[in-house]
Amino acid sequence: MLTDHREIAKSRNLASEKVKTLGHPGLSDTFWTFAKTVQLLKVEKVQDGEEQNLRYNNTLYNTALHQAATAAVAVLRGPSGPVEKAARRLELEFERGILSSQYSKLSKLLSLTNKLASATRNAVDLTAWMIDSLTLALRMNMVPPAKCTEKFLDRDRKTGDAGFWLSRMLVVQVFDYAAKLANKLPEPDKVKLTGILAELRCPSTCWEKYLCHADADQGAAVEDDMDGEDPEDVERPVPQSKIGAVKEGFNKAIGMLLDLLLGLMSGKYYKDCCMLASSEDGLAKALTAAQLGSSVDTEHEEPCALITQMKIIVDKFDNSTKSVGATSAAPAPSLLQSLAKASEADTPEECVERERQWKAVQTERRKFVSFSVPNKISKDCLVNAFRGCGKVFTHKGTLNSSHRLIVASAELLAEAGTDPWLKGTPPSEEWKEICAFAKDISGPEDFVVLFDGRMREIRRVSEDLLLNQQHTEECTIVYSGGCPPRTGRTRRVPLAAKKVETGAVKFPVARTKIQTTKKGSFTVCGEASTYQGTYSGVEYRAVSEMPLVSADTKKKIIAPATTGDLPTPPEDWQDRHGSDVPLFWNESKPIAYWNAIIEEFCAEAVFDLTAGTGALMEASLTAGIAYHGLCSLNKEHMSWVQAVADRAACGMMALEGSTLYSDENAKAVKKHFPHVLESLSNQDDQDEAYQTPLGQNQSQDGFSSDAPGARRAFVIWFQENSEVKKGAPKHEFLNEMKHLGAVWQGMTDKQKAPFMARSKEEFMAQRSALAVLGIRMRGSTTSAGGPDEAKGPPAADESGGLQLEAEPMAVSTVASIRKAALTWRHEVEQMKLLMKAVPQQKMMWFPLLVSSGVTGRPWPWMATSLCGPSLATALRNPAAHGKPRTWSVAAQLRSALQTLHDAGILHLDVKPGNVLWCPCTDQVQVCDFGMSENMARLQKASQAPRFLQYVTAAYRPPELWPARVNVDGDCGVRKQLLTAAVDMWAYACVVFEVETGNPFMPKGEAGLRAWCKQWPELWKTRSDLANCPAASHTCCTKVLRAGKWGLFVLVGCAPDPGKRRWPELCLNQK
Repeated sequence: MLTDHREIAKSRNLASEKVKTLGHPGLSDTFWTFAKTVQLLKVEKVQDGEEQNLRYNNTLYNTALHQAATAAVAVLRGPSGPVEKAARRLELEFERGILSSQYSKLSKLLSLTNKLASATRNAVDLTAWMIDSLTLALRMNMVPPAKCTEKFLDRDRKTGDAGFWLSRMLVVQVFDYAAKLANKLPEPDKVKLTGILAELRCPSTCWEKYLCHADADQGAAVEDDMDGEDPEDVERPVPQSKIGAVKEGFNKAIGMLLDLLLGLMSGKYYKDCCMLASSEDGLAKALTAAQLGSSVDTEHEEPCALITQMKIIVDKFDNSTKSVGATSAAPAPSLLQSLAKASEADTPEECVERERQWKAVQTERRKFVSFSVPNKISKDCLVNAFRGCGKVFTHKGTLNSSHRLIVASAELLAEAGTDPWLKGTPPSEEWKEICAFAKDISGPEDFVVLFDGRMREIRRVSEDLLLNQQHTEECTIVYSGGCPPRTGRTRRVPLAAKKVETGAVKFPVARTKIQTTKKGSFTVCGEASTYQGTYSGVEYRAVSEMPLVSADTKKKIIAPATTGDLPTPPEDWQDRHGSDVPLFWNESKPIAYWNAIIEEFCAEAVFDLTAGTGALMEASLTAGIAYHGLCSLNKEHMSWVQAVADRAACGMMALEGSTLYSDENAKAVKKHFPHVLESLSNQDDQDEAYQTPLGQNQSQDGFSSDAPGARRAFVIWFQENSEVKKGAPKHEFLNEMKHLGAVWQGMTDKQKAPFMARSKEEFMAQRSALAVLGIRMRGSTTSAGGPDEAKGPPAADESGGLQLEAEPMAVSTVASIRKAALTWRHEVEQMKLLMKAVPQQKMMWFPLLVSSGVTGRPWPWMATSLCGPSLATALRNPAAHGKPRTWSVAAQLRSALQTLHDAGILHLDVKPGNVLWCPCTDQVQVCDFGMSENMARLQKASQAPRFLQYVTAAYRPPELWPARVNVDGDCGVRKQLLTAAVDMWAYACVVFEVETGNPFMPKGEAGLRAWCKQWPELWKTRSDLANCPAASHTCCTKVLRAGKWGLFVLVGCAPDPGKRRWPELCLNQK
């Protein structure tokens, strides 16, 4: 009987192909039927199909047909299966040629749904939903049947733009996001809204209930109008008659959400969905960028209509991600009592009102954050605590979008010994129980991360008990600096710094099913995505960020059973921070690191096995996700950390845009708890340098030959007394230098003494800041001399600005340290912005920012990777460094500047001195962003240029010269002139100088005036340089000297800024 079925199946296949040959494809089998034939005949490989002479569309059975048929069989569930029903609806209402008879289209669809399937959304249901979505799109005239091609459905092979299938997956993500918003509503509204979301999400139900009778007469007109244009370019109105009645039962925010979702299903945002599906960032990052765009002073692309509308809706749900400042002082176990002391003059009524408001703060905090105390650290007790943690335990997430994070840090479990700030206390037995608990975590979206606290003993326990399990791996934190702050005096011996911490990570599924994401922070070692498991450049948690605790309270928390006192803190601790101490001296991970972990692991709920001092709690509260922390020490520990959480919540209630903000609560908090808000403001940390005995290279007065040079006494005095600032004309600066130099020479030693003392203090402060990073400098000492010494006051650069900058000095072969007094703060900010905005693979054109101190004293500082000498140095002394190749420099410098402009940054000081060149590798890097500007900042009407003049004179384009050169009536810089064309002019000048060895523009204002007058006329007749007028011989000679690069320089140095564009400035023009 089985043989008869097989013969019937083969005969049917032959008959179907014969009918197609006769011109009646509507009577033949669809590919779904062909797949069932393959299943019935048990075709397991291509050769089996060939032997049975199976064909489809008159094509002999091949590999492509076999793969498509196998994938189709996997989603078929019989005549009543969801995929068959969806396909039948499509075929009956529209022709079968749209999808069912096209195996190449089906193969693409099935491949995508198998790839995107998850534990909560299987491939069968996803395939049926996709087919129903296509049916709905055809009903809504998003595309006519004739244009429903493979290019429209899958992806444009030429441009790589996403098609219909991928755009529908973005619709699924929006619905998932809407479900998260629904979870924030009261239970009755949540249940009601969840049912409506399910109706809108189902294409068939959405059509029948909300879209079926909307604008029936419009369909044909739209279809006719679409001839000759892309379907996504047609604006489709969203019907309101049916959804309007539903919206009446909700507030405005939910009504806007329902409009958005109905618009998505009807095709209103189709073009935006395709664009977001094509980008690397996706929906979540695009929405985050839109939320942060107004607070970050960088240039962003204008968000699409879908993201803009979602941002408005999310803001109305109070779910943005602005952060509150880290805590900086010790909260009392009863914070309300300490606050009452600050307002003794308040009336009893005011005290009652303040107490009521504080209870409101605690109520808001409990919406996200809760704590508990386990009976002991054992596997069974941890399981019980996990089951009783409320929202965190009941969290239901989705793989790759919404996870639960289980975390523990070994340094936050115990503390003992006489010097706990030097050595951690390994809680080995407790850690074994934690590993046993973590090993049994099996939720489909649960990620476990156990940090060893920089203790080797704990790392071994994790390796033995957890890392030998399935789906586990290590991640690594590489800290910056030599040791945590608060260590005190320590003897520095080789390899003693504990800068590496490992985390044992347990994944819920095989890592091949987990998507990698782009890393946004802690990428000093070049980590581009979560493919790399390191977090480099993490700063130890600063004392100013850490909540401190009194010694008596700490004793009750850490060692309540002991009778002795706690160890005396390091000898310099009390001078800096008073009598309060950290709860755990060896706590190292800052709040910023926890923010990164929450983002990269897509955490929506956190179960913290070691609440510690609340760093992870503050990060979770800022992100607006559920958090439950175990206070493993005792109830006193829970009371104290609850006070930390309440104070953080108090600050967030007053911070507009935070997860807890409301106008009414913000006013009340600012009125009753101003001292709390003041304590939450960010404060600069104290200098935390190593104190070491005098070494062989250190003199008795404290000056080391390995330390950098500080500002000289004259420089300090000059800065405080000079009225000429950066950007002023060069002659004014030189006159001021001569005047103040004469005054300095006439001063007595007693008058100079305060400035000499400050010079020495700055030296020591700078040396200490570098020592914390483990950086030692060579070959400089301070000097108290004046302008008549060989190393006189800082020279003025040709831009006429005062640039107090020391010569770069090498730190072995790792980093170079430079310091300047006026523009460093801005430069550090620009370098950090650059690292965030520029893709990792393009950071090769810029020095790597190793570390920095924006608030460093006596001036901001930063350490960058060492590339080599500048082009200016190499061109001055080619015998020592070699001659740079023009083509290589031009190509690399062009890529660097284009990368800067794409990131929204104008350099505005391109010159050979700001281009580093490595003779060994021939690599070029652009440095010195002191004059750089953000394009987004310049576009704001309220913002003015920071300087009177930009770009060093010999590389400055004519449009930036003030009135004394151009006579245009403007003695300053109009910000409209600060464009990418400025950098292009300077770029062409640099290329000319590399080729010829001489600057393109003359020096001195007289020469520049004549040059600027002649250049536009010469440029107009650039086709015949050899026959130029006599007055222009100097300019012509310069261009002709560039040889084959002459045309390139002419294009880059066009007098009209509008004619300087990167496409025209091609290297093949040489």
